[in-house]
Amino acid sequence: MKLKKKPKIAILSIKNEYNYGGVFATLKIVYQFCQQYFDPTIFVLGFDKKISSYLKGLKFTSKNRSINFAGMNCIEVGARWSFWEPGHYKFTQKQWEEALKDFDYVFVVSATPIAGHPAALLNKKYVIWISTSYTHDRAQRVQELKGIRALINRLAEPRMKKIEKTILQKASYIYPLSSYSQSQFEEAQGKLLSDYLITGYPLDFSKIKYTAQTQEKNIITVGRFNDPRKNIDMLIKSFEIICTKIPTARLFVIGQRPSAETLKKYRNLPCFKNITFTGVVAPRDLKHFYKQARLMLITSHQEGFGIAGLEALAYGIPVISTDCGGPRDYVIDGQTGYLVDVNDYKNMAVKSLRILSSDKTYQKLSKNAFDYSRQHFSLTAIHNNFKTGIIHTYPELTSLLKLEKIKTKNKQGRYYESTRH
Repeated sequence: MKLKKKPKIAILSIKNEYNYGGVFATLKIVYQFCQQYFDPTIFVLGFDKKISSYLKGLKFTSKNRSINFAGMNCIEVGARWSFWEPGHYKFTQKQWEEALKDFDYVFVVSATPIAGHPAALLNKKYVIWISTSYTHDRAQRVQELKGIRALINRLAEPRMKKIEKTILQKASYIYPLSSYSQSQFEEAQGKLLSDYLITGYPLDFSKIKYTAQTQEKNIITVGRFNDPRKNIDMLIKSFEIICTKIPTARLFVIGQRPSAETLKKYRNLPCFKNITFTGVVAPRDLKHFYKQARLMLITSHQEGFGIAGLEALAYGIPVISTDCGGPRDYVIDGQTGYLVDVNDYKNMAVKSLRILSSDKTYQKLSKNAFDYSRQHFSLTAIHNNFKTGIIHTYPELTSLLKLEKIKTKNKQGRYYESTRH
């Protein structure tokens, strides 16, 4: 008997050079989910001069190519005129039409809605997972633009906001990463979202063991610290105060390093010798840092969610975060950690010392962190969210996608199974 072919699904996303960060992590989760029920292909816009227009080389054409993207099947669509962002997808609309002609199902995975532009241009139905609006995503970086780049940005921004609004309005179903994401998209669209489900990020608890036994005064923080949104200044100022009270405290800064120029002004601080900049580490090595940490700090100006913070909770690590958006969905003040105002480094230091100095406080927050993450962010729970949106958009897939039972904690602290989502 011939096996029935899985239906094809296009996953529209973005591709960066470092294969790191929240969008990349979620893209892998969505790809693995889709593999269970579909034949998935990722589609991204490419700026490599081999496939895109290249002004200096007087090359005015672009083409598509198949690539292996971190083990995932992917097609890269060459861009035209990379300096003009509103035209990134519009200028290659015919290429996108050809590339997507055999795909009836579309799942967009991106930080901002912009990666969904091809589907909107082609009037395809699509579900879209997104974490932040175009304006919020660029708020800090725009301040650093100068000269011709600043001028181009000013000219492009009104058009980009209009494109974003169109993408949101045409989406059949929206998965905002957090409640903060939801509010951003309602602001960008100018009205409340209708067909949506706050989705979060899934964790595989079969690979996570709760310990909460470390006596080390290790603090970790994870992110792309060459991005000004991560607010390295607040981080080091907080740690400086912590070190005056606990000289043995150590801070591990995991991810892309800040520039040498940025770090220059901190090198003479006494606490600097207690800071380790690891650079980007593999997931298996990141687990090692989680297991040795007593506390995580998030000092960002803005976060659509902050996946690393949620992962820390899953390992029983309390999180102290700025109230920068997404983390408020899982940093429950006084239960799984603490929220502080952006740039209030003194309060962050006080809260940090409370956890580092008291085993009782640490163990209470640690157990709460693990329980909360397990209840709300399991693989099964998030997969059910994906299925809900896809079935809403493509009713013909109802029999293919069945909601699974998830473990939910009742008032007595016991887990029971349901299909609640």
